[in-house]
Amino acid sequence: MVAFLFSDLNCVFTVALGIVLALSIAESIGFIFGLDLLHLKRDSSPLSHAKKPPHPSWTLRLIVLLSIFAFVGYLITYLFSTFIPQVAHAGLTVMLSLIVSLGMFLLLPALSMINKVSSQAFDNNSVP
Repeated sequence: MVAFLFSDLNCVFTVALGIVLALSIAESIGFIFGLDLLHLKRDSSPLSHAKKPPHPSWTLRLIVLLSIFAFVGYLITYLFSTFIPQVAHAGLTVMLSLIVSLGMFLLLPALSMINKVSSQAFDNNSVP
C-alpha cells in the first residue's frame, strides 16, 4: 500500500512538471514574441513598452520557480526510489521537497530586489 503511494508521488511530480513546464514554455514564447498568451501581463498598452523593455511578470517568475521546484522534487523522488528503495524514505523525500520549495519561495524577495535595482539602473541610464 505504501509502495503504491510512493509510486503515485512520483507520478504526481511528473504530471506537475509537465503542466508547469508547458505553461512556462507558452508564456516564454509569448513574452519573446510580444504576445500575452496566458493574459498575465498587467499593462499591455503599446506606449508603456516603447519607453522601457518589458520585464517578466510575477506570474511568469512564479511559473518558472514552480517548474524548478517540480523538477527538483521529481529528481529527489527519483533518486530516493532508485538508490534507496526502502519505503521508509518516502517521508524523507516529501520533507526534502518541502524544504526545497521553501527555499525557492524565499528567493522571491531577492528576485524582486534585483528586478527593482535593474529597472532603476535602466531608467537612470536611458537617453531622454
